Amino acid sequence: GSALDLARWERLLGTGRIVSPDSYQQMTTPARLEGGDTREYGFGLSLLSPDGPRKVSHTGIGFGYSSVVTYYPESGLTMAILANRFGYPDALERQIARHLLDIPEPDRRDQGVTEQQMAAWAGTYDVGMYGWEPEFTVRDGRLWFTLFGPDTTYALIRTKEGVLISEEIPDSFEFRFSETPSGTLLSMTTMGTQPWSGYRTAVHK
Repeated sequence: GSALDLARWERLLGTGRIVSPDSYQQMTTPARLEGGDTREYGFGLSLLSPDGPRKVSHTGIGFGYSSVVTYYPESGLTMAILANRFGYPDALERQIARHLLDIPEPDRRDQGVTEQQMAAWAGTYDVGMYGWEPEFTVRDGRLWFTLFGPDTTYALIRTKEGVLISEEIPDSFEFRFSETPSGTLLSMTTMGTQPWSGYRTAVHK
């Protein structure tokens, strides 16, 4: 299908013409984990709304394509972006939505990452996906995130809220680190829509 087909599908789904209102409510209810915590992810739909207005979305990526489809229930704005290469259409979607919905640009002035913070956060994390472990390394006095390999490695900056984002693609990744009795916990979103969390399994110097 085309981007227009995807946008139509998302609009029909969100307006009750594909599944019943009760089913859609379940699809758009945050998942509850065993420990009682919730994640902004329903039945195959992301519920993350990083710029304020509520949205329902999802992305798809591979090394030959990337895509995002998004629906904003309050305004009815629906977008679908398809690319025939690996990229970050989610970042483009957020930029377009901020423009169309008159959302102020976020304050992303770098507050800096201390040496102590880099040492506390650098390492490999198990977020529960087989074959993929996010990696954070220290190089040239900066903290770097590796998504898949050397070609997808990004320098990080820290916002005034304490969130780490990619300096190059600030709308695609968000990272939060916290110290818990079980170790260093990473909470992250990738591609703007997919929430992950997990503990550090290996320390990098």
